[in-house]
Amino acid sequence: MSLTVENLGTQHIVLHVAIEPETYLPVFEKKCKETNKEVSMKGFRKGTTPLGLFKKIYGNHVLSETIKDLTDKEVADYLRQNNLHYFANPLLVNEDTQGINYTDPEKVYTLNLELGLKPQIDFSVLYSPEHEFVKYVPYTTDAEIDEQIDLMRKEYGTVSDLTETDAIQLNDIVYVRSEETDADGNVKEGGISHTTPIVPDLLKPGTEKDALLNLKLNESTVQNLFNLFDKSREEVAWQMLNVTENIADLPDNYKITITQIRRRIPADLDETFFGQIFPDTEITTLEAFKEKLTEVMNGNLAQEGASFLQKQLKKILPKAMALQLPELFVRKFINERSNQAYADDEKWNASKNYFLEEFTWQLIREELVKQFDIKVQEDEINQAIIYNVYSEIKRTYNIDLPYDMLLKYAKKDLDNEEQRTLVYQRLQDYYGINALLPNLHIKEEPVTSDEFRKIREEFSDADNEDASDLES
Repeated sequence: MSLTVENLGTQHIVLHVAIEPETYLPVFEKKCKETNKEVSMKGFRKGTTPLGLFKKIYGNHVLSETIKDLTDKEVADYLRQNNLHYFANPLLVNEDTQGINYTDPEKVYTLNLELGLKPQIDFSVLYSPEHEFVKYVPYTTDAEIDEQIDLMRKEYGTVSDLTETDAIQLNDIVYVRSEETDADGNVKEGGISHTTPIVPDLLKPGTEKDALLNLKLNESTVQNLFNLFDKSREEVAWQMLNVTENIADLPDNYKITITQIRRRIPADLDETFFGQIFPDTEITTLEAFKEKLTEVMNGNLAQEGASFLQKQLKKILPKAMALQLPELFVRKFINERSNQAYADDEKWNASKNYFLEEFTWQLIREELVKQFDIKVQEDEINQAIIYNVYSEIKRTYNIDLPYDMLLKYAKKDLDNEEQRTLVYQRLQDYYGINALLPNLHIKEEPVTSDEFRKIREEFSDADNEDASDLES
C-alpha cells in the first residue's frame, strides 16, 4: 500500500492511495467471514451461509468497504504524522472503485482524494500594536434629544377633533371623502364614493396640495385626485377610492370633501409626562429629564456600537491574519454540492468572495471555540430565539406580548433545527470575539448617531452586494 502527494497550490493537495492485493485481500477475507456470521439467507440458518455464496451476493460490497476503510486509515495516518488538517470534505477524483470486482484478486485499486488544507490560525498575530481596530462609539446630540422629546410628547399626547374655524396643518390626520363627478363637476349619482384618512405632509407638492390645505372642515374642492400623490395610479385608486380594477378607465377629477380633522396635542413637559417615560425615576425638571433620556439613548447606542464591532471584526480578522484558502478547491467543493451551479467563470467570480469568507470564518470560529473553550448551552439558544421573536414583534407592532404568548410565536423557530444551528453559531461567534477583545488594540472613535447610521449603512450595502451576486 502506498500514498503519494500531489501539490496543486497553497493549502491544496491530492493524495493518491494505491492498495495492492496483498494489503486488501487478507482484510477482505476476514471481513467476509465476520459479516457472514451475522447474515441470514433463505435456506440457511444465521451464520451458516456458504462463504462462496455470501461472496457472490455481497462480495463487491464488502470489498468496496474494505478499500474505503484502508484508504481512510492511510490518509488519517499521513495527516496525523504531518500535522495537517483539512476543511470541508475530501473530493474523490477519478474514482477507481467503480470497477470493484472481488473475483479479480490481482487488481490494484487507486483512490485519489483532493483536499483543501486548513491554514494555520494564530490569533497572537492580532495582538500586535500594528493591528489597531476601530470601535465606533456613537452618541446622541442635543438636537436628537429634542427631536426624541417631540416624538414622545406626540405619542403621549391627546387627540382632538377640530372645528370649521381651524385651519389644516401638515401633520393633522385629515379624513377626506372622494366622490366621482360628471363633466360639470357635480357629484355623479351612483358613482364612486370613498372616505379615507390622509396626512397632508405626505402629499405631493403642487397646486392640488395647496388647494386642499386651504380647505376647512366640511368644505370641498374638485380637482385631479391622482395629482395629489407621488404614487402610481394604481396605488392612489386603491388608497383613495378602494378600487383595484379597470384603473385606466377611472376619471381624473373628484369632489374632495374634508369630513374630519384630527390633531394630536403634544403632552405637556411636566412631572406627569416625565413619570410616564421613566416611571421608576423621580424627575421634576426638564433638565433632569434630558439628562436621563441622554443616558438611556447613549446606553442603547453603546450596545449598537459593540454589536457593530463584532460584525466588523468578522470581516476584518481573516484579512488581518492573512488567511488564504485554496480557491480552486472551494470552487470544486461548491460545484459538487450545487450541481455545478458555479461552473461559469463569470458567476463564480461574482460570488467567490462570499464563499471564501464564509469558509474562512467557519475555520476561525472552530479555532475560537477550541482555544477559548467556548460552550453554548441549549437554554441560551432558546432564550436567544425567543428574544429575536420578541424584538421583531416589538419593532413591527410596538407591543410587549406576555411570555406565554411569546413562546407560542417562537415555537416554530424553537423547533427548527436549521434555525437553532444558526443561532448556535452566532452565539459561538459572539462569545469567541468577546474572548479575543481584551487582547486586541481597540481605538474608540466617537461619532454622532447620524454618522454611525451612515457607517453601518455603507457596511451593510457591501454585504448586500455580495448577497445579490449570489442571487444573480
